[in-house]
Amino acid sequence: MSLLGPVSKSHKWWSVIVQYLFMMVFRIVGNVTCKKFNENSKAIKKSQDEFLTGMLDNAKNTEYGKRYNFSSIKNREEFVKIHPLTTYNHYKDYIERIMNGETDVMIPGQPLMMAVTSSTSSGQSKALPVAKDYYTNMMMTLVGVWMQELQNFPNQRCLGKTLRVYFAPKIRYTDAGIRMGPISTPPPDWTTNVFQQLATTPTEAFNHVLPEADMLYIHILFALADKSLVLIDCVFASMVYTFGQTMETHWREFVEDIRVGRIKKSLNIPDDLRWKLNEYLEPDPERAAELEEEFKKGPVGIFKRAWPYLGVITCITTGTFAIYMKKLTEIYGKGCNFYTAFYGASEATVGVGLYEKSRDPPLYVMVPASSAFFEFIPIADSYEENPKTLFADQVKVGEVYELVLSTRNGLYRFRFGDVIKVADKYNETPMLEFKYRIGQLLNVRGEKTSEDAFSYALQLAMEQWPAGVILKDYCCCESVLVDKPEDEQQSGEASEAPHYIAFVELEAEGAKDAKITQEQKELVDRHLRNGSYPYESFRRKNAIAPVKVYVVPPGTFTAFRNYIVNNTGASLNQVKVPRALRREDYYHFMKGCVAE
Repeated sequence: MSLLGPVSKSHKWWSVIVQYLFMMVFRIVGNVTCKKFNENSKAIKKSQDEFLTGMLDNAKNTEYGKRYNFSSIKNREEFVKIHPLTTYNHYKDYIERIMNGETDVMIPGQPLMMAVTSSTSSGQSKALPVAKDYYTNMMMTLVGVWMQELQNFPNQRCLGKTLRVYFAPKIRYTDAGIRMGPISTPPPDWTTNVFQQLATTPTEAFNHVLPEADMLYIHILFALADKSLVLIDCVFASMVYTFGQTMETHWREFVEDIRVGRIKKSLNIPDDLRWKLNEYLEPDPERAAELEEEFKKGPVGIFKRAWPYLGVITCITTGTFAIYMKKLTEIYGKGCNFYTAFYGASEATVGVGLYEKSRDPPLYVMVPASSAFFEFIPIADSYEENPKTLFADQVKVGEVYELVLSTRNGLYRFRFGDVIKVADKYNETPMLEFKYRIGQLLNVRGEKTSEDAFSYALQLAMEQWPAGVILKDYCCCESVLVDKPEDEQQSGEASEAPHYIAFVELEAEGAKDAKITQEQKELVDRHLRNGSYPYESFRRKNAIAPVKVYVVPPGTFTAFRNYIVNNTGASLNQVKVPRALRREDYYHFMKGCVAE
């Protein structure tokens, strides 16, 4: 394998060998898995049918498999006839028993871990079993495809390192000793160690649970010290935007730390970790001077100027993250390549992004044979309790569907809440465009606060407002919607943590004034923290600032509906007030109406 481009200066002789061998292995794995992926995509019905029969055979001796007589099911038509469509409530009793230590309930034996979801639809986190072969299957199939696709971007066949934006979660365990955490954080193994060795951040930092701001500072500091960085790997575009803001706000501190070869004393990290990290830093006045010169030019395009060999930034850019992508391409990431490798969730990996088929918005080739058995509910029927479904070989390009998944992790005909458009075909396999998450409302840190959760917090707050004051209408947005480049702000002004903005219209009974105090507004944030573990986690770390609540005068939402009609071409018969504002002009309309 030929190596082109820079070599990271932070490499040791042994880490160079590790990276070289790793790249060789996954180049071979990538060739094999891509070939198999393409073969399966050319025979989608056969691929999906084989996955279904294998999945049912794997679970036929579990309690759940016996209940639905999996051993008797011969084809997909029988499967659909015997097994109902499901939601999470269908599995709650089974999952509770698994967490208490029972085996062979939904999957053979005991799960490797329980994946904790981010509560996108219900407002409450869920726990899902993860089969023991899940990560091995992912590594040997889909990760191989991902590694192969990365080769299409500049400088990915060299020995430069990766900025891997990762925050170690606080791992919990059930009473039976089963690990609980996000599915993106698998139990440690050799692959985890290798990926850490290829990152600019020292491995010691990856193993510490630190506040987000402190861990982000460490990630950025060591990445900036390495001019040969070739890849930024992050889960969400919102986090890429956040570390861009952090660079803009704290660049003088980063430059000084690189100049003297020591982490600033004000960073709140354990002494033992500080000592270990300082061992990796050496005074580098030349690099510090280069960075200082680039930062003084402003934030636009700073990623590419700070890291001239940066070939690609990988992150999720679709759905609620689209507004962050717009800001990234205008400011920090201007001129950079962006690539979304996977489309998935805790339940399953749904699709893979292929470079040769990349578009805006990104499209994903549905995983044909190694992740899930897919069904599709026409969007017009998605509100029915038991709608008919189509199979992957029956869907039509241009149509919109709600996705249904059956997986080897124990979920069967599961309505997990994503709405997609079949935008094209890759061979015979649907190419999917993510449209939205049913019920999802706000998402500034990957916390995915649902409409139900936010509405419930508002209702609880309203119960503590003055008697007779009623919430008439409301809408919300994320603060990133109105963030501006530096040339529209005061230079050097620190950016506030992202937060939710809510506009509420109140009415009062009788002659009472429809007013609430600042303390009563703050109740919304308090109840949202109590009702959503992911939101509370980010608030506790000050990674999300408190909700800002603005009161608008009576009649505002009526005028807002008229504004939407006049600016979209829709009719009043169609218009519903969007609970989540995604357009700046909508925000400015509402902000211009604020009474207090």
